[in-house]
Amino acid sequence: MSQLFHLTRPDFMLPVLTDEKRHVSTIPAEKIPTIMWPDGRWCFPANLYMLSLFKRGLSRKGRGGTLAAYAASLIPLLDIVSHEGSNSMNYRTGSSQIL
Repeated sequence: MSQLFHLTRPDFMLPVLTDEKRHVSTIPAEKIPTIMWPDGRWCFPANLYMLSLFKRGLSRKGRGGTLAAYAASLIPLLDIVSHEGSNSMNYRTGSSQIL
């Protein structure tokens, strides 16, 4: 299985706010995993999840810390969903949504 996530660069700045004068405020956000589907498309649900973990302050030390561990744990699920022929987010187990 190929690696389906990469870490943001050390100089990556995450846009967080645009004011009324259209000035964009950013914060440093290096080593955040960015996750792709096996076919190379951006995986929005997984990346939103990574963003929520980043906002909670989970570790990004070394090679991505806890955030990278969480991203790596999502990869088998994304691979299964992709091979089932859909990434529509309609996959459910019982009453709880997977992603």
